[in-house]
Amino acid sequence: MLTSKVNYALFAFAAIFSMPSFSSGQNIYTLSTLIKDGIASSSSVASAKWGTEAKREDINIAKSSLYPTLDMTSEVARAYEKGSTRTTEDNVKNQIMLNYRILDFGVRDQLIDESNNEWSSANYIYLDRESEIAGKVTKSFLTVNKQKELLGIIQNELNYYNDRLHDFEYLVKSGESTESDLKKIQASIDSLNVQKISVNEKL
Repeated sequence: MLTSKVNYALFAFAAIFSMPSFSSGQNIYTLSTLIKDGIASSSSVASAKWGTEAKREDINIAKSSLYPTLDMTSEVARAYEKGSTRTTEDNVKNQIMLNYRILDFGVRDQLIDESNNEWSSANYIYLDRESEIAGKVTKSFLTVNKQKELLGIIQNELNYYNDRLHDFEYLVKSGESTESDLKKIQASIDSLNVQKISVNEKL
């Protein structure tokens, strides 16, 4: 139940932010894809997953130890049904053995419960690691998209001032504007280029 709830929450959260983030050529990567890739490539998640699988195997081992007990007990029952001649001492021994088997079942049940609890703890760690990776990927995703949005704004401003620069160069030559106006536009372009470099370095 906990596993399904956490996985549902992870991928429902990813679906909310399924906008394109990174692109390479014609490939566009959504947040859900990046989260899945991040989880798949994480060594900490892989280690935690291995831990859950090991604990699950412990559960299977604890359960499998019941079968020999059941077989031996059934052998006693089958022998009795065949009409084997048994003394009172034999019957007492069989009763003692049967009582031991019943007590033994209780021990095995306890081992199974302990194994289940250990698996639940290991699985919680595994899901926590998945959530941690998903959170980091999501944070990076949103940061990159914010920087890309800012980069787009800067580029639009650059396009605007570059167009104005050409216009003012013509106006200066025709005497309708001054070199001072031209220098102000160039200063704005230089400032925007510095901002563009700074944003690109963060991507």
